[in-house]
Amino acid sequence: MSRDLHIFCSDVHLQPGGGDCNDRFLVFLESVAASKRARAMYILGDLFHYWLGRGHEKRPDYQAILEAFQKITKQGIAIHFIWGNRDFLVSGRPFEKRTGITLQGDEYCFEIAGRRIKLVHGDLLCANDLSYQRFRKIIRSGPVQFLARVTSLDLRKGVADRLRRMSEKEVKRKSFKAMDLDEFAVRSLYMDGSELVVCGHIHREQHLQYDLGTRRGDLYVLGAWDEKAPFLVATTMGQFQFANGQLIDSDY
Repeated sequence: MSRDLHIFCSDVHLQPGGGDCNDRFLVFLESVAASKRARAMYILGDLFHYWLGRGHEKRPDYQAILEAFQKITKQGIAIHFIWGNRDFLVSGRPFEKRTGITLQGDEYCFEIAGRRIKLVHGDLLCANDLSYQRFRKIIRSGPVQFLARVTSLDLRKGVADRLRRMSEKEVKRKSFKAMDLDEFAVRSLYMDGSELVVCGHIHREQHLQYDLGTRRGDLYVLGAWDEKAPFLVATTMGQFQFANGQLIDSDY
């Protein structure tokens, strides 16, 4: 049996203290490790409720998850990681060595069945969320990144907790339009020849299609990790299918 399945997930929001979400994700990871057909796994950001930067992989917060990743990658199943708005500080050789995961930054492109696939988290696609876009530029700036490298983990945790509380209050005040995908921003992703885009961030599972003139653009939006444990599966033949719970080889 060949390894012909690509698995995509996003917005798991793992909690540093554990909990039901973490337990469901561990069960899912165990099913990936047990699969005879899993070829590669792609995590499209916001895997963690927050990530404090270099050194966080040594804290007890997510050790069971990191060990599960290592188990998967040691079996030859590649895992690729795209930054989200909560875990863009995931970086460095220590994290990659601990998990076997390959960090891809803000986007990653590859091919399935001859089609160019582009993976992004999706926060830049919410172009009408102006307050967030301004905040993103600040938090991703050089000076802030420098402070994240030189300050203690405890101080970074205090800042992260405060930012999360502020963010939760802000989200409740935002309109649906601000939180939705901007079509112009989405269409711009296909300008480099990409034919299919997978993203997360908006927490609403859907498959959208765009007329690009001479070709069609597909967009798969991943759902947030909840009781259903949603993910997306693609075969090497180019067939995409939403799924829930655990990866079961016979379903594809």
